[in-house]
Amino acid sequence: MSKDISRRTFLKGAAALGAAAALNIGIKAQAEDAPPAEESTPEVPDWLGTAPGITDDMCAETMEADVVVIGAGVSGIAAARAASEAGASVIVLERMETITIRGQVFGCLDSKLHKELGAEYDKQEVVNEICVAQGNRVNGALWTKWANESGPAFDWFESIVDEEDTYFLEYWPNPEAYDNSTELRKQYCTGIEFTADGWIHANTRQYEKSVEQGAQYLFSTMAMELIKEDGVITGVYAQREDGSYIKVVAKNGVCLTTGDYSYNEEMVKALCPEFWLATGGKVGTVPTSIGYGSRMAIWAGAMMEPGPHAHMSHSFMGMMGVKNTATLNLNLKGKRYMNEDCDGQSFTNQVIRQPGHVGIQVWDNNWQDMLWHQGISHVAPYPPTTDFEAMQANFDKAVESPSAFLAGANTLEELFEIMGLPVETAVASVERYNELYHGGKDLDFGKRMDRMYPIETPPFYATRSMTAASLITAGLVVDEELHVLDENFEPIPHLWAAGNAAGGRYAAEYPVSPVVATSHGTAITFGRSIGKQIAADDE
Repeated sequence: MSKDISRRTFLKGAAALGAAAALNIGIKAQAEDAPPAEESTPEVPDWLGTAPGITDDMCAETMEADVVVIGAGVSGIAAARAASEAGASVIVLERMETITIRGQVFGCLDSKLHKELGAEYDKQEVVNEICVAQGNRVNGALWTKWANESGPAFDWFESIVDEEDTYFLEYWPNPEAYDNSTELRKQYCTGIEFTADGWIHANTRQYEKSVEQGAQYLFSTMAMELIKEDGVITGVYAQREDGSYIKVVAKNGVCLTTGDYSYNEEMVKALCPEFWLATGGKVGTVPTSIGYGSRMAIWAGAMMEPGPHAHMSHSFMGMMGVKNTATLNLNLKGKRYMNEDCDGQSFTNQVIRQPGHVGIQVWDNNWQDMLWHQGISHVAPYPPTTDFEAMQANFDKAVESPSAFLAGANTLEELFEIMGLPVETAVASVERYNELYHGGKDLDFGKRMDRMYPIETPPFYATRSMTAASLITAGLVVDEELHVLDENFEPIPHLWAAGNAAGGRYAAEYPVSPVVATSHGTAITFGRSIGKQIAADDE
């Protein structure tokens, strides 16, 4: 058997399983005397396929540990460190040749840093805002767990970080003009940001600590099939780089931290078509993100969470300009298309529904005052640390050497010609925008007036949006302790999931409002929790 898993066999089950679950609910709601529906076997989706059917006699070696972690990303490393810290023996299976570290921000509440800075919030208020933002499709109990445990998890994470790997709390203190109570999209300062290198170093220290404590990592070794005996997960079959199989026995349990499925074309198209739209018809960029953890769990009786599946695809308006500000945005038809007072992910949701999946941000020479009156979220400007002189120098270059990505001009007509917009329509849109400003009310989209800056003073500037589509934040149905649930919503004994292998966190979108960086925040917090649970043999 080839060690490479067919992506076609990886991609079909959650939609059918979700539909079956919905059908069952509907049937139960019928009158008691309604005729019973005929039972039928749901078609197995192409992406799911069937388990490879590995057996003990096919294995060249058998290994054993208290805890088996599948996937050595930030969540799996946290689980390995926590479990080994508690005295458990740990084996980590990782398909790649080394650990995987992405991002650079840890989203949490109530850490020591938050307390030192006075950035303290009502946790249940934050959880409620998250649930509202997600259309009440998420697991509120899971978010309460994050709210209560993420601060201590960050303190634990930070306790072994090298001194040179510095970090700070994003957007704290809030800009003077910012008042969360008046915001259309509230923002709680959850993001503790490292430098890119600092984040890699910090997570590498977590890995090193787990190894020092006895955790064993098997790299270039891909988990292939969970072992289930008498309803209990007892281990996993895996395949080494040379094609041989091994059996890894998990005495206490298995933790799935295998990541998302954004690299699996059929799975993306079937379960998260909006990601396909956001990328312009491409898969993600991480070759290991093929959903293999979800597939193995479903073979063992688990469920994928129902849609809509959320994806992390931020549109960074003005990355080369004034960043994510609420200035005027036009589409390629030269028309304004939304209330621009929103965060990067919300920009994406609208931009990918515009012609060419492009937005054009427009502002004038009074941009410095505008920056002091913006919201806060990922890639929004933070005036106290903004280099205004460097930004102005960049804009001056845009006038001297304009491009279709960042341009400056002394007339709107010249600017829009450079940007490839229909000049007459785009100029009319600016005139309408200015008219609304002087009239004191945005009658078209309802943007608050302190963020309606007119575009009247040359030079005028424009930039194109940049959509960074990275991954899908959806996974298996789990309970508030991260136990993977079966079709009857009962825990599958000795099986847990965290990171993007676990569902229940996001639905409508991956949020950068009201909280940021919770993908890594929940991944590490929940990985740590699972490691401790399995080490204690705590079901």
